[in-house]
Amino acid sequence: GSRNASTSIAEKTLAIAKKYQFTEFTLNLLTLLRESYTTQVDRRRFIEYNQQIDHYLQLLEAELTSEELLDLLQMESRQRKVSHEELLALSQELYQRQQEVTRQFDSFKIRLNHYRLTVTYNALHGNLDAVRTACDDARAYLNANSNLSQRARIGEFGLLKLQAFVNNQQATVILDEIDDLLECFTVGGINWFLTLEFGIRAHMQCADYQRAYELWMTGHRSGALPRTSPRIQEMWFIFEAYLNVFNMVGSIVMTPGVGQIDDISTYTAAAPELSKEQASNNVHVLITQICLMIIASEFETAMKRMEHLRLYVSQYLKVAKDSPLRWFITRIADLAKAKFDVDRFEHSKGRNETLQRNGKSSMSSEEFR
Repeated sequence: GSRNASTSIAEKTLAIAKKYQFTEFTLNLLTLLRESYTTQVDRRRFIEYNQQIDHYLQLLEAELTSEELLDLLQMESRQRKVSHEELLALSQELYQRQQEVTRQFDSFKIRLNHYRLTVTYNALHGNLDAVRTACDDARAYLNANSNLSQRARIGEFGLLKLQAFVNNQQATVILDEIDDLLECFTVGGINWFLTLEFGIRAHMQCADYQRAYELWMTGHRSGALPRTSPRIQEMWFIFEAYLNVFNMVGSIVMTPGVGQIDDISTYTAAAPELSKEQASNNVHVLITQICLMIIASEFETAMKRMEHLRLYVSQYLKVAKDSPLRWFITRIADLAKAKFDVDRFEHSKGRNETLQRNGKSSMSSEEFR
């Protein structure tokens, strides 16, 4: 009697597991039911469940393969030792393998992994139209399968789209989606802070510094910042430095006494403290400050900050001599030698050719202007 009762419960649970596409749980239940009908000497049910086990074993293997392909691409894309050309070749191979898995099997997990890998692949290749399409298709799929989706899952693909467009300097296209995207995540969660982070970067790219400041304040006032990862905390500190630069030149009005930075010059003069990356971050803030001084025609102040930049780079910056950052700093120095007259500005041809030959930059004279 207890076996009959447990079999009935297992079959009802199996129907729920299939509805929500819990493949591993479904496989375990099928195995238990096959064993149960073996004990009951029910050949028909034994064969039925045995065939389903074969199918779900293949499905589970396909899901694990799709996860492996996605994880591998995401891991390699974060490896600094891998060249961009190698990464593009690897992404092409993994994308083709993922497409093959998707053609053979269809499940919620495989679909989502396919969308994620498609987004990553096209973002690496700079194909933003394909990124937008994949993210919109994923969100449409999730909306059409409400029993499988969650609001945070829908937000995930909105965040992937935001990241791709910001990283490719196309933030204008995505600005009107940022506020709605924030509503998809729990306040203070990692994806909520990531949305704020890329939202701040997007508005900075579009020169809407006041809105960038408002988003920064949203994260600051949430009370959750001390509980986030060190990387997020550092990003908020760096954003504060940029916002202080914009405040200094009158582009925004910051609330006094909010944040950690009282004086931007003190910040950029300090040795890196939060991490080894801080040295590069301080250099970027200094460069921004110098560029704003040049735009405002405050050339004397810009020259003083450039001397500060030269000393800071010599003491703290640990990057290769032919890196894009050092190349750009050299170009700013050349611009100063030309008395900030763009018409008199000329590239140092040898340095530029070396940088392009190493595949680290393709910046043209017009882009530098």
